[in-house]
Amino acid sequence: MVSGAAVGGTAGRTVLSHFSVMTKDSVMFAGGPPLVKRALGLDIDKFELGGAKIHTSGSGAIDNIAEDEDDAIRQMQTVLSYLPQNVWELAPRAASAPTR
Repeated sequence: MVSGAAVGGTAGRTVLSHFSVMTKDSVMFAGGPPLVKRALGLDIDKFELGGAKIHTSGSGAIDNIAEDEDDAIRQMQTVLSYLPQNVWELAPRAASAPTR
């Protein structure tokens, strides 16, 4: 979950996760706007560079966008509820729907 700013290594770990959610007012990037300005001479806003909309609809680095931290936590809890409680417990199984 990204809430606030995830920069450098923290951003890299987020991208490697199995499921990620980011609040709509958060940012994530390897290097921020000052680095881009110095390296490339481009003035770019932090949300244009690595905002939630960029990563959920453009880069694909983040799976879901959340309204706020509470929404992000609810989304993470939902995903985790599908998993077994520990390594020795099997995941729940159900009959699959018939295909046509």
